Amino acid sequence: MVDMDGPSELVAPVLNTVLNGALWREFKRFPLDTLARLMPQLDVPSNVRRFVEIWIEEQGTRPAA
Repeated sequence: MVDMDGPSELVAPVLNTVLNGALWREFKRFPLDTLARLMPQLDVPSNVRRFVEIWIEEQGTRPAA
């Protein structure tokens, strides 16, 4: 279990592994604020980085269910 509000140094490597491994089910478990906070620290290809940016934008504008 990962504390999503934990230190970036601990959470960013987990997110890097998820994104580089295309583990999309796991990716969806990261809250938008955590994704946005960790974006500068991610070491992922530019197409994956852009996907995450679009995901954050789209999910942030989607009305709450």
